[in-house]
Amino acid sequence: MLLSQPNATLEIRLCQPSAFVRQHQSQIFPTWNEPIASIILILQKSRFPLPTDNPELEAEKEQLRERFLRWAFPRVCQLRDRDFLTDLIDPRSGYPLFSNPGEIRHDDVAAVAATLGWEIASVGNCRAIVHPQWRTAVYPATLLSTASLPVLQSVLNGDRLEL
Repeated sequence: MLLSQPNATLEIRLCQPSAFVRQHQSQIFPTWNEPIASIILILQKSRFPLPTDNPELEAEKEQLRERFLRWAFPRVCQLRDRDFLTDLIDPRSGYPLFSNPGEIRHDDVAAVAATLGWEIASVGNCRAIVHPQWRTAVYPATLLSTASLPVLQSVLNGDRLEL
């Protein structure tokens, strides 16, 4: 479910977790004793295709990461205050920031591909999601929660859905 109006730089999508996340939850979040019920995919348009390697792109990725973290921290805290296990995945490392990390990391690119059915482009060691409009100039990030989709939607509907 697309919660934000698609614009030139941002999409916020509320989804059910992929089969991989459901199957490997204990390896991603070893201390969570409730199943992940929903995820928020944050897709930010980059000025550059992501499977390239240059200093400008690295600075751009860091800026998009910081923008996601500033947006996600208060939502994670709000949901945790309501007793829902909730965490964001650091796009740089693939590990959760609030919970104990597990033995495997979460792959935001694979999560978007599995959840939305989009392609993955590979160039060398880099993989990028292929967005229908932005192509590979998209920076994905993920927030996961035990809150149901309606609960997450109500929390997010009270927000300005901008980064």
